[in-house]
Amino acid sequence: PQKEKERARKEKIKLAEQANKEARQEHLKIRQEEVEDLNTELTIKINELQDILEKTFEIDDTISFDILRINEDFPALELPEDLKKEPVITTKEEFLSKIQEPSSMEKLIPGWEKRHQIYVEEQLKRFKEYEEKIESFLNERNKKISVLQQEYLRERESFEKKKQQRNQEVIELENAYKNREPDALSSYCTMVLERSEYPEGFPQEFRVAYLPDPKELVVEYELPRKDIIPSVIEYKYTKTKDIVEGKPRKQSEIKDLYEDVIAAICLRTIHELFESDQGNNIDVVVFNAFVNEIDPATGKDTRPCIISVTTTEDNCVEMNLAKIDKKA
Repeated sequence: PQKEKERARKEKIKLAEQANKEARQEHLKIRQEEVEDLNTELTIKINELQDILEKTFEIDDTISFDILRINEDFPALELPEDLKKEPVITTKEEFLSKIQEPSSMEKLIPGWEKRHQIYVEEQLKRFKEYEEKIESFLNERNKKISVLQQEYLRERESFEKKKQQRNQEVIELENAYKNREPDALSSYCTMVLERSEYPEGFPQEFRVAYLPDPKELVVEYELPRKDIIPSVIEYKYTKTKDIVEGKPRKQSEIKDLYEDVIAAICLRTIHELFESDQGNNIDVVVFNAFVNEIDPATGKDTRPCIISVTTTEDNCVEMNLAKIDKKA
């Protein structure tokens, strides 16, 4: 018995050690996967920041006035499945035709006429009950359909009003744009910049003004702060401390990446505005970019102008933006 107890004790210790080993291995695997996920997110973020300018080459920034219109018609009324199918109604003639006449043998039994009359009356009573149920069912069904039809007509009327109003607004905007009216040009260019998709964390706030005489578009653009650049260059897991640590990115690299982002936003915005110009309305783009930040010396909010560029469409056309040094 003593040997059995000792053997059981050792087996228990062995199993506990094995369980601890497996738990440590699982914990290590989880931590390593955590590091991989963090580094993958980091790579994606950096790639997004480095591809800001290149992304615009995949898109035609021109906005067709036709797509601003509501062109689709209001969909037809679609009844629910339980109301779609018309009920099959049995007529009185059909019902009576199924009443069986007494056979020759039954007619030999005295009183068959009365029994048959009672049978017919019972069947007629059943038919009346059936008629009442059908009438109640149809009334309820018709009420439901009527409610849906009224709701449908209200929604269709509202849709048609909005469609007419929207399409009239687009016609007016298009005509004003073609006539080079400042508000129309500003609205159109605002739509162009609003459709430009940037990575998460970019403010994408701006103001646009158009000057018709020099055919000049002035853009006041808010830039992201420097903290848009990840401060970590790589994550590592230290097994002895059981912690995931980030290796800091050099300040010089953060500075270079941030300047690259600013230059990319500037070039991309100018490119989008010239490319989307449908009527040779813009000869010059003035791009002034600001950043909202806190002055470390005073602790107060400040909004310095980080970059200011004035360029013509001819200069933009001559540049190969896909190969240009953004900060040149």
